[in-house]
Amino acid sequence: MKLPLHDATARVAAALTRAGASPAMAESTARALVLAEAQGLGSHGLSRVAQYATHLRNGRVDGHAVARVVRRKGGAVLVSAGEGLAFPACELAVHEAIAAAREQGVAFAGVTASVSRMSRLPAHSRVAGIRMPIAKRISKTPLT
Repeated sequence: MKLPLHDATARVAAALTRAGASPAMAESTARALVLAEAQGLGSHGLSRVAQYATHLRNGRVDGHAVARVVRRKGGAVLVSAGEGLAFPACELAVHEAIAAAREQGVAFAGVTASVSRMSRLPAHSRVAGIRMPIAKRISKTPLT
């Protein structure tokens, strides 16, 4: 079955919302998953919807977590996902890194306290309409 990207995004967001995600978390996650699927990365696309919905339903993910900047110094920014899905925090991290890089000439943004992985972080830069090199290191460390 082929769907326009906006229809697929709306369906994924609706499924995640029914499972307990806030509308903002569901929409952010849906955009990233549908983009991955459209790029042929099914392992990071629609195949994750059921898994994330289960995490939301069983409380492994806080569906109403709000990403926030927890530390900022110079060109370094740390964003907490608040034990929610990583995608809203990744979007915030990219936007904060852009602002920091404009001020400092270079920036680093990290995301902590996310339940899902950030392996599609470069996609968030494309969604933000920018082109920049992105280096990433994925780590499951608690916020201290």
